Amino acid sequence: MKTKFYLAGSICAASLAFCMPLNAQLSPATTASPAASPAAKPATRPIPFRGKISAVDQSAKTFTVGGKEGSRVFKVTETTTITKAGAAATMTDIVENEQARGTYLKQADGTLEAKTVKLGAKTEGEKKARKSKKGAATEGSPAESPTP
Repeated sequence: MKTKFYLAGSICAASLAFCMPLNAQLSPATTASPAASPAAKPATRPIPFRGKISAVDQSAKTFTVGGKEGSRVFKVTETTTITKAGAAATMTDIVENEQARGTYLKQADGTLEAKTVKLGAKTEGEKKARKSKKGAATEGSPAESPTP
């Protein structure tokens, strides 16, 4: 009886010894933690923003927008597209106490680079485009069946 017990125990120990190296080979090795990698590279997809402009620095080409998350400072670059009432605008058209919306990219150093900036209220064309998108979405949905 003792020999059967020792035999079963040694078989279990041998199977564990062979499975451990196999498991180590199959799992991918990671050198950096996943939390550190997003901060290392800038965002590749623009992030939307919306709020009221609370400060403008024309010399540094930055403006501050207050929103639900707090205030954020956006940097305007040569590639930033600025529009006001549907027409092209410049950095000098950005003034305090005006509504702004648009998109930005978060850079590796933590700065927020504005990609698009739309100043003022939505134009009629933007409102109509929004309504037509909503209408198209409801047309594609199944109609409600009448309840007896």
